[in-house]
Amino acid sequence: MMMVVGMAVNAQEKRERLAPLTLEQRTELRVKKMTLALDLNEQQQKEVSKLLLERGKEKKALRKQHIANKKAGKGMIGDERLAMKSRMLDKKTEMNAAMQQILTPEQFDKLSKMKKQRHEKITKREKKFKNQNRR
Repeated sequence: MMMVVGMAVNAQEKRERLAPLTLEQRTELRVKKMTLALDLNEQQQKEVSKLLLERGKEKKALRKQHIANKKAGKGMIGDERLAMKSRMLDKKTEMNAAMQQILTPEQFDKLSKMKKQRHEKITKREKKFKNQNRR
């Protein structure tokens, strides 16, 4: 009994230590990972950081708005959902164009391959999760 209580207290302590990262911290980590993977120079690091930070702020604002709408009981109807998805795709296109301006063609190709691999990994994990839930 004492071991179970001790383990529960220890688990709660770990959860308290894991505070979520701020937008700036997440951006900094992401830029550092990209720097290692793509060998970015200082100018590229600054531009990518600025771009990711702006995009993060936009996403955060949209997330807050979505949560507020959800709490208020406002669901999206077909046209609203279409408009939102269209805006999201436009933002992705803008992001890709901006990244192409910042990165060299080789770096951009490598980034595209990394994104594709990450997408495949997530898709594989989702399929595995769905199969586990069916049992």
